[in-house]
Amino acid sequence: TEVVVNSYGHNASDIPEKRGTVLSGYFSLTNTLLGSSVLGLPYAFSQTGWLVGSILLLICAASSAFALHTLSLCAMRLNKQEKDQADESDKPQKIVGATFYSVAKASLPQYTLIIDIAIALKCFGVSISYLIVVSDLMPFVASNFGATGMWIGRELWVVIGFCIGAPMCLLKDLSSLATVSSFAIVFVSFFALLVCLYGMDIDGFDPCSHRENEPCHGNIAPVVLSVHSLKAMPIFVFGFTCQQNAFAVCNEMRNITIGRVNISIVGSIATTLMFYLILAGVGYATFGSLVENDILVSYPTNYFTSIARVFISLLVLLSYPMQCHPARRCILTIIDYCTTISKGNNAEDNIPIVNDPNSTDENCLTRRIRRICTSVTSNTTGNKHQLTLLPRTSPSHNAVFT
Repeated sequence: TEVVVNSYGHNASDIPEKRGTVLSGYFSLTNTLLGSSVLGLPYAFSQTGWLVGSILLLICAASSAFALHTLSLCAMRLNKQEKDQADESDKPQKIVGATFYSVAKASLPQYTLIIDIAIALKCFGVSISYLIVVSDLMPFVASNFGATGMWIGRELWVVIGFCIGAPMCLLKDLSSLATVSSFAIVFVSFFALLVCLYGMDIDGFDPCSHRENEPCHGNIAPVVLSVHSLKAMPIFVFGFTCQQNAFAVCNEMRNITIGRVNISIVGSIATTLMFYLILAGVGYATFGSLVENDILVSYPTNYFTSIARVFISLLVLLSYPMQCHPARRCILTIIDYCTTISKGNNAEDNIPIVNDPNSTDENCLTRRIRRICTSVTSNTTGNKHQLTLLPRTSPSHNAVFT
């Protein structure tokens, strides 16, 4: 009998079978990729030039695709070895699935805790920045529709944004968000269409109608190299950041093969690159070096740009759970560790013996964090209190790392 547990290690034999598909993986990765970077790419082009900017986008896209492919291979290998060991064993085994921790444990065991902390901080920080984006955009919309008072304040929109995004973070897996994630492409498509209409300067879409006595068009150059070019680099890099969800996509996909995963990867990267090139190129061509770091600020305030602000706000809110999903594992295990320490429990009573197949402790990641922290705080040097950092639990884990 095979006991299946979720990514937190809790007993979850009632969890439904894998529901992920190539399409759900594509939508999940695309939704993670398409975030607030769409607003800053024209400005990034103004700091690097359209030629250098395009090359940087291509390099970042290729690097991201390669990283996703490599992580997928690692996930498939770990999952296969874990499943094979579970099938061969006469005792129930836990099927946890690949995580950054398990991969780091196999390759860089001395940095596993650092990697988990970095992932938690990065994802949590990005999720907070999405709420800030909402609080930047929505007051303009409210003001354009005649609202006053608290409706044009940032605080209210941070709360509203959190109330919209937080429930989506409670779902068990990313495949549950496939339908919602598909709307990200719709929102970006509208924004790209609006940028193109203003770029063509057709009737009713004059990008400089609000600047009667001020310059609107700046210089356009293929190459711009300055210290500001380095400041624009993070916009290109973070525009293709979605690696934190690579393992979730692989763990959830049915009938997984590297070919099926690559279809999701290449499709999401290609879609994102297409949107980025259109938005950055047309936006830069419209305003040149005078484009604002938020391109929506460069456009006149009207109903079209207000709708675009609403769509971009919804876009980043759809990406909110894509950041919280990989971060919550690390945060929950840290909370669990702090709770254990606060109760004053002895390390030997709470940390299972290495390679003990009968241990049913709740979370292998939590156990390893406890080992590390306890080994640091222990003042005893005798062999009785020496704590190994090697993975334990089941033969499936041992097969991966030996």
